[in-house]
Amino acid sequence: MAAPLHYMIGRMSPFYIERFISRDRQRMLLAVYYGAYTTNGAHELGVGQGGAQAALFDCLCATCAVVAQEEPRRRVATADLAVQMRRPVGPIPGVFRMEAWLHSREGRKHTVRATITLGGPEDPVLASAEAMHLELRGPPSPSTAGGGGVTAPPHQSPRSKL
Repeated sequence: MAAPLHYMIGRMSPFYIERFISRDRQRMLLAVYYGAYTTNGAHELGVGQGGAQAALFDCLCATCAVVAQEEPRRRVATADLAVQMRRPVGPIPGVFRMEAWLHSREGRKHTVRATITLGGPEDPVLASAEAMHLELRGPPSPSTAGGGGVTAPPHQSPRSKL
């Protein structure tokens, strides 16, 4: 796994995601399994929690912006994310279709749009998003270089300050 500690795609993620990238690298298609812990119900299953949807959109749009770059392996940061909840995403647990595409690119700015549907060609859009991502300048920091290492501050016990 490329990002085992990532909150959306790591080992403990409440989602299971299958990803497909278009040949021109301008579009991404995901089949996303929303697990039981993505529900808005406190004691019973409900519909998809809005924060879970927003987090998925952020992850998907950023990934699409990275994949669509002309110069590979540049990092991006989310500058703006607007999510519109149109209909309940449900039933939970369940599998949904997410699609994202590069809408525009102006210099270091990438605008990506995305949708969630039930998956059929005639199914209505349940939620949509538009995100703006900025390519970061400069080389990656040592803690992110290579993407494989985990850098954490050294642990200090209360006794180490004595």
